[in-house]
Amino acid sequence: MLFLHWVCKTSLAKKRKKGKRKSVNQYWRDFKMLYHRVNDTFFDTNDSNEAILSIVINGTLEDNFGLDITAKAKPATGPDDLLLLFVQHWARDKSILPTKDDRHDIVTIMLFQSYTGGRPAEFVH
Repeated sequence: MLFLHWVCKTSLAKKRKKGKRKSVNQYWRDFKMLYHRVNDTFFDTNDSNEAILSIVINGTLEDNFGLDITAKAKPATGPDDLLLLFVQHWARDKSILPTKDDRHDIVTIMLFQSYTGGRPAEFVH
């Protein structure tokens, strides 16, 4: 695809840095949206997924521009870390709260934050 080659050539080659394959995929999705807006037709799904992504991005562009295909490490907390937080809060915390219910309310808020902010597979032990 000439568009993706031009994007890699203008943005990655001039900056002389290693680009990510994920960013090229994003440029491809943006191009598909622009194509749909201008022409009122969609790309063929088989052409877009199989041919472009596997041949062009994973093959030609990766070789020519040295795209980085490694994923960024994401730190994750597990159930052990959550349990450690609760032990710290319930057993070792010496702060004085107005009522006993406040201590339970704080733990409920902590649980709510961890379950809504975390990935589902993180808290399965």
